[in-house]
Amino acid sequence: MLLNIGVVGSSQAKEGEVSYQIAYEVGRLIAQEKAALICGGMTGIMEAAAKGCYETKGVVVGILGGIRKNEANSYLTIALPTGLRITRNSLIAVCSDALIAISGGAGTLSEITLAIKAKKPVIAIRNSGGICSNLELLGLAIKFVDTEAEAVSNAVKLAEAQLKLNTVGTSNT
Repeated sequence: MLLNIGVVGSSQAKEGEVSYQIAYEVGRLIAQEKAALICGGMTGIMEAAAKGCYETKGVVVGILGGIRKNEANSYLTIALPTGLRITRNSLIAVCSDALIAISGGAGTLSEITLAIKAKKPVIAIRNSGGICSNLELLGLAIKFVDTEAEAVSNAVKLAEAQLKLNTVGTSNT
């Protein structure tokens, strides 16, 4: 079964910016880990991560806030329109086995908080700007890393550990 690694961050990030390049590399590394990338499917960090994953032949699922697939960026393998607007942030958090935060603002903070409430591991990249540069001050249950490779490696390890905990004592009968 594929791990679902969520990537959240600013929808305002542009190609050529540091945060965009970080997200692209995170997406590429997620594909190399044979995990699926879960994101909001739109612009900025979502598009950059999706592009990196897609170009590395990975699976990209976009959980869209609108009702039309054509609102999505062009790097999604699967576009899921929800009509839920910002409420879709809860779906991104819950559908992800671990969440990587890059840059971002209030929307990113909501996704991080929802993931923590859902007991999902959250990894934030310190040097990516936005809200991620100040999260350590909040004292939230977040793993902070400095590189894209550390983010993806930690996301995979923490997600696998969490999944093992969730399956102990369960059976398919």
